Amino acid sequence: MAISFYIIAGLLLRFWTTDISISKPRAADDGGLAAGRKRIGGERASGIQRIDIELDNVELTIVKKGLLKRQNQRVEILKGVSTVFEAGNLNIIMGPSGSGKVILLCIMTNALC
Repeated sequence: MAISFYIIAGLLLRFWTTDISISKPRAADDGGLAAGRKRIGGERASGIQRIDIELDNVELTIVKKGLLKRQNQRVEILKGVSTVFEAGNLNIIMGPSGSGKVILLCIMTNALC
């Protein structure tokens, strides 16, 4: 039964064609920018200070409480994270699910997550 499903799906994908068209952005009244787009890299507003953020050996450990008081377990969420986020540059934080990306951002912004 499963083999017939794959055969039918393969045939459909092979012979069923679909036309795809991509629309062009429409011109706007603000100097040629399309609607909803912003100008990137324009002039900096006066009075804005650019800063770099540096993290040096950031660690976070939590204590997981068990059913009994003796079963408390220490779990390291972040282990010695060091990096520099430079102003004006795109910074990307990547990692698998559960690796502490959101926790790192919460620590950097001093937010309760």
